[in-house]
Amino acid sequence: MSKYVPPSLRNRQPPSHAAAPPTPTPLSSSATSPLPADFAGPRGPPRGFGGPNAGSSAPGARGFGGRGAGAWGPRSYDNGAGAGGDRHDGGGARGRGDPAPDGADADRLPKINWSKGLHGPAPLSVHGDSFIGVFSCLKARAGNIGWYSGASAKGLNNPNSVKQNAIKLTSHIDRITPRYLMLFFGNVDMNLNYPFSIRMKGRGAPAGTAFVDIVYEAYTAFIKREILARLRDFDGVPSPASREKPLPQYLETVYIAAALMPIVGDDHLDETILKYCMADQARDFDPTVLIPTADVVDLINQEERRKMIVYFNQRLKQFCESFSPRVQYVDVNPDLTRDNNGLIRPEYLSQDGTNVHVLWESTIKFWIAQLKTAGLTERDIKTKEELDEMERQYQLRKNATMKRAAQRKKQNYDDAGRSGSGAADSELAEALSTFQLKD
Repeated sequence: MSKYVPPSLRNRQPPSHAAAPPTPTPLSSSATSPLPADFAGPRGPPRGFGGPNAGSSAPGARGFGGRGAGAWGPRSYDNGAGAGGDRHDGGGARGRGDPAPDGADADRLPKINWSKGLHGPAPLSVHGDSFIGVFSCLKARAGNIGWYSGASAKGLNNPNSVKQNAIKLTSHIDRITPRYLMLFFGNVDMNLNYPFSIRMKGRGAPAGTAFVDIVYEAYTAFIKREILARLRDFDGVPSPASREKPLPQYLETVYIAAALMPIVGDDHLDETILKYCMADQARDFDPTVLIPTADVVDLINQEERRKMIVYFNQRLKQFCESFSPRVQYVDVNPDLTRDNNGLIRPEYLSQDGTNVHVLWESTIKFWIAQLKTAGLTERDIKTKEELDEMERQYQLRKNATMKRAAQRKKQNYDDAGRSGSGAADSELAEALSTFQLKD
């Protein structure tokens, strides 16, 4: 299949760049966090959960299961299997940057995405933060997707997490009992939570490898306790003594995906934080309280973030090797970067320098190659026509949704009487009134 890059997203130049873990706790225990465990994430709520009546995969659908799939997420809602769209944008699956509507139900569990031609769910289930959206380029029969926008790897081990993504994830896989499971978390931690934490708390916040160690320990504690315990005929991890009854064991193989190398350059960090704080969950956040990037750039520059991700991935790889072959490490960075751990090649980047995601349509093939043992092939990728239409529908929804979000944010500033607080607030309000997401 030839490489596909949407016309509106071609020819982006490479971004510029400048420079003791806690004991994991069970989901039922209390825990503290050095920063909000589930800081508002990069895109909209998950798509791709549909029931047996969800309908076929249709152009414009962003997740497995097609247009009729119900949406679910921290701030999303259930529109019912077989619905022809959602109440938020007038039809079709929600776009990659679309926030959920006000008053959305945060407590509903995802629907099962039943794959066509199978007597039950597909054998592969992939779960992650918004970076998991690359799998929306696959046809419905390929598997099912758990999309937890803004989810942090660290937050999965936090029983006090507002989003409770760990419970939602494990409840979902217990319902569909997949043979293969892939987890793709950590990108939000490194690309958003980390620079946000430093800009919020300054040099007193965990930085560099200290931050990575905290995330890694929490993430792998969750994996060992809640995921590896569900491996069939596997006793490599003892069950916690506090567990009342053993977990169901149905998984054959668990895949752990590496975090991707950072995309956002130093010159776009400020705008990136502003952009993602406009997400529905954080629309009341005041970005003027953040420490200027210039004051802490030595801690959060692109090269520093790159080294942190390299270190994080090295630890993840070692973790997987300790449980091989039942736990497999998946890393597409060698395919995306100029060298194994360098910056991502410009042909896989959008034109928007604030976009933390690589292009999905042109990079899905690399995931296929890594997950062949889970049954994926290039025949599972949507056709070029379907991808073109998917992108066109996304662009339409994105512009309309972000315009509403920007206007709502500006109104919050106006209602709070910020107009008299100085030129900076005035300029910020003006920027918000015209801001449009371009990724």
